[in-house]
Amino acid sequence: MAREVFYRKFRSQRFEDIVGQEPITRTLRNAVRAGRLSHAYLFCGPRGVGKTSAARVLAKAVNCENSQDGEPCNECTSCRAISEGRCMDVLEIDAASNRQIDDIREIRDKVGYAPSEVRVKFYILDEAHMLTQPAANAILKTLEEPPPHVVFVLSTTDPHQLPATVLSRCQRFDFRRIPLQDTIRRLRYVCDQEGLRIDDTVLDYIGRLATGSLRDAESLLDQLVAYCGPEVSLEQVQAIVGTTGSQSALQLAGHVLRGETADALRLVNQAVADGAGLAQFSRSLVDVLRGVLLTKLTSEPIGLLEITAEGRQDLARMAEAVSAERLLEVVRIFSRVEAGLRQAFPPQLPLEVAVVEATLLGEGAGSGTARPAPASTAGTRDAPPVRAAQASVPPPAVAPADGPQVPAAAPSMVDAAAAFPASEDVPPPDLAGLRRRWGEVIAAVGRSNTLVQALLHDCEPIGLEGDQVTLGFRWEFHRQRIEDPANRRVVEVALLQLLGGSHRVRCVVAARQSEPAVEASEDPVIKTALSMGARIRRVSGPGGSRPEQ
Repeated sequence: MAREVFYRKFRSQRFEDIVGQEPITRTLRNAVRAGRLSHAYLFCGPRGVGKTSAARVLAKAVNCENSQDGEPCNECTSCRAISEGRCMDVLEIDAASNRQIDDIREIRDKVGYAPSEVRVKFYILDEAHMLTQPAANAILKTLEEPPPHVVFVLSTTDPHQLPATVLSRCQRFDFRRIPLQDTIRRLRYVCDQEGLRIDDTVLDYIGRLATGSLRDAESLLDQLVAYCGPEVSLEQVQAIVGTTGSQSALQLAGHVLRGETADALRLVNQAVADGAGLAQFSRSLVDVLRGVLLTKLTSEPIGLLEITAEGRQDLARMAEAVSAERLLEVVRIFSRVEAGLRQAFPPQLPLEVAVVEATLLGEGAGSGTARPAPASTAGTRDAPPVRAAQASVPPPAVAPADGPQVPAAAPSMVDAAAAFPASEDVPPPDLAGLRRRWGEVIAAVGRSNTLVQALLHDCEPIGLEGDQVTLGFRWEFHRQRIEDPANRRVVEVALLQLLGGSHRVRCVVAARQSEPAVEASEDPVIKTALSMGARIRRVSGPGGSRPEQ
């Protein structure tokens, strides 16, 4: 027989057992005690914070035969049936797989039947935001005026995806992420019950990795015990989850804030070589940078930062050496990294691009890499070409069987930065100068990402205001792909390398302003081909290549 995993074995059975949601549990318990039960509830919040557990406890408390102070006794027949998942009148329905209108009609048809085992029938719809629009409309009237013996509980991680008509019919409770100290206390309780000998430093590390999800923390603890046995060390945790630890995040933050581009990039690639989980590494870095920012702006950040005294000293030293404005911009840059990690090639590219962008913001010291970024304004004289250093030719592209071409081995960001040094005496370009050098920008992008380079052939610069470059695309699909944070950042770094200033890219769909001087259809050879039934697929010229009108 399979053993029961920790997050199910230690699932909350009473309101007082639910961790980190005291305002919600108190309200629900008072409602049960006073008999002020709502007909429909909306439990929303991140995953693993107790939404479904609270719904089950509420169902037990309402139907308990010996309820005391609004809490279920967990001993009576109805409590045991609900706890064991065999009560036919408490139905947990996965809205992600039962999301169609026919599924909701079935619920609506059966909701009028009286409960057979308990006093009040409960419908718990998990992942309620996955309901289709017709299905949500079908349940509206039932939610508004259900029979007196029925309570609905909708659980969701994305309440904004639910129609406002559904939200307005429910009593809403927003569950928050579990505070770190509450997570550690719960993990300590699990360890004591299971006879595990694990240091608080390990539990602290597990709690930070879980990022506020108690279920994730308990699942990770279960995995570690299966691998290591009843004694778990911090080194074993790092080996299993594939992270480099907070110390590497502290080191990387220091390199970034001092403008040490090469050292920062080497640390990122060393983390990848060591098998680091880039998403978690990126979160740790953002957490450190957030700590530096809070240390810079607040006199007593103890209530905001869950770190040791030694770690706070490291943050204080970094905060003294940088301005709040630059810190804020660096935090913004790295807070966008995680979204691009899932689709990037190579996987560390978004993090490398963010490192280059953050270290070149200016105000750094140490390596001499950072420099003041000149402001980009319209109407100045055209920028002369920047002489590029010799760069190695990128390897030929390899075409996967089921996808577009990707480079066999993408060049590192260190090589890309070295190949295009930004000259400090290069004046900012105007729109005409940027359009003349647009081919150089596309070539620079191709050295780090050939897919983004291919997408840029469909666009051209159509506006330059301050530090914002507006790109006009012929096709909406191409515009959406470049709007992806990771892809857009590749273009912005290429602009930084070639033009010497930090630019933000804005993408719109617009007709081309620069077309080939001679219409392709006027060419004699093409005329002959057209007369034989051919058609124009793409036109190339000074404005780039464009598809047929």
